[in-house]
Amino acid sequence: MTLPASRPVIVLLAGFLGFDRLLWWQMFRGVKLHLEQTGWRVVQPNPDPVGSIEQRAHHWAREIDEQVSSETPLHLIGHSMGGLDARYIASPGGLDWGHRVRSVTTLATPHRGSPAASTIPTIIPLLIRLTARVGSRIVPQMVERAVLGKIASPNWPALSDLAEKRTVEIFNREIIDDPRVLYYSYAAVLDNRETGFVSRLRRLEGKVTGMSSPNHDGLVELESAKWGEYIGACNTDHGGIIGMHIVPWKMPKFDHLALFDEISNRLAGFSCD
Repeated sequence: MTLPASRPVIVLLAGFLGFDRLLWWQMFRGVKLHLEQTGWRVVQPNPDPVGSIEQRAHHWAREIDEQVSSETPLHLIGHSMGGLDARYIASPGGLDWGHRVRSVTTLATPHRGSPAASTIPTIIPLLIRLTARVGSRIVPQMVERAVLGKIASPNWPALSDLAEKRTVEIFNREIIDDPRVLYYSYAAVLDNRETGFVSRLRRLEGKVTGMSSPNHDGLVELESAKWGEYIGACNTDHGGIIGMHIVPWKMPKFDHLALFDEISNRLAGFSCD
């Protein structure tokens, strides 16, 4: 069903290997319902988990057009790679949707790339693909099965697009900001004093993937996450900023819904027609 053109719509864009819900995990956990209860209209399209930025942006565009009138103003909120997709959608060098997009808010997005994209041990993608291949054959839900099927693909164009050199020297030069669009960014930074399992695992992840700064969320460094008007850093890991925990039965301490209240309150200041 296509939402009629009226007040703006918030669009939630997941990142690399992203999904809406998969078994015990959920990205943007509870965000859509929470924002709708405060009066917003929210769309959370199903992502292309492993495509290039260009492929993912065109995929998002089709999904948005199926659900939202072309005359409806949009606020794009992108997590991780989803933030780069959002910039591509709005940019004159990308899909040129600046006439439709009022704002782009990025969360833990690698605007200057992530070393993890180049240094991740090859065994990890292989294990993820194998697990996804098995999962795609046994999970009953068709949407989840489709996501796993894509992740099981031997070709992940997203990784090369997330590499630091390509992001800085190609993407950022070609995908310029649209002056009609407001750009906001948040980072996530691990608390090095935190002794929990997930924090330890994320810090190890940062060491393995070659983070040059101690200020990172496990996958994206603080400086890389800054774009447009930088609002601040959230004390959580890469997934915690959207309420997604790599250990599904341990919920993040970080209050991600309060973050989305802050974001939506800012957007409400210029959302009137």
